[in-house]
Amino acid sequence: LAEQFAVFRDRMRNTPAAPESDATLLDQTTILFGCSNSTTHTNKNYPLVLAGGRELGFKHGQYLKYDEDTPFANVFATMLKQTGVTNYFADSTGHLPELLT
Repeated sequence: LAEQFAVFRDRMRNTPAAPESDATLLDQTTILFGCSNSTTHTNKNYPLVLAGGRELGFKHGQYLKYDEDTPFANVFATMLKQTGVTNYFADSTGHLPELLT
């Protein structure tokens, strides 16, 4: 699956967003990749990759680890805010400014 993610990401990075733009499709899209493998519904500390979104203001090249009090929904809330959809998601308690430039 990781290899297929890399292929998909590379295809997005090599596809122009528009003929008159220097941006790529990946620059204007966010991709969240990862999985959890739990039968208890208490998924914690699973590695995830947030790729793309350069044109949306996302910052990359970092490893972030949040404490258990930070709901994962905050990642989705931040993604949705940057795309202009909404400011909240499920049990989000705020946004994660360290994901942004």
